[in-house]
Amino acid sequence: MTTMIGPDGRHRCKRCSVAPEFLPYHDTEWGFPVKDDRRLFEKLCLETFQSGLNWRTILAKRDNFRSAFAGFDVAQVARFGRREVDGLLADEGIVRHRGKIEAVINNAQRARADPTEGSLADFMWRSKRTTTRPSGDLNYKFAKLGVGNQPFNGDAASELARSSPRAAPNAMPMPAPTARPMPMPKAG
Repeated sequence: MTTMIGPDGRHRCKRCSVAPEFLPYHDTEWGFPVKDDRRLFEKLCLETFQSGLNWRTILAKRDNFRSAFAGFDVAQVARFGRREVDGLLADEGIVRHRGKIEAVINNAQRARADPTEGSLADFMWRSKRTTTRPSGDLNYKFAKLGVGNQPFNGDAASELARSSPRAAPNAMPMPAPTARPMPMPKAG
């Protein structure tokens, strides 16, 4: 992977230079674990909308998505009906794709359907492959995963698919790995 040197002199993935919003996203979100239900639901929703599109498009519209989807409050989104779907389809600030909108609402309903599962985060993380990282070291490298290969919770996606055909399991990523791969410093 090609690297770039950021304004602070640190090496980062070259993709950070594509758009100004990528650098803070890379440094504060990409590859960090998400165990808060609302943030996790937001990530899952945005990843659903990103399917087939450039991530920059989604990041640029993130505040609009937050507003349109009630701050990604699972309980509120689960109650969305035809009127809200029609409103979302008319909202120029988000990606207006009926299938993705309905998948997000359906996923919120599935997340609320079985209280025995615990939180959404518990559900998504329960079969997650884990790796050990030094405490507090956010630059720990996944030696065996390589850049761009994130563990995927196929069990969670399969359960969502079984519970509803519109759950869009192929658009339901596992939360980001517990650390992100970082480029190795240049020798010499």
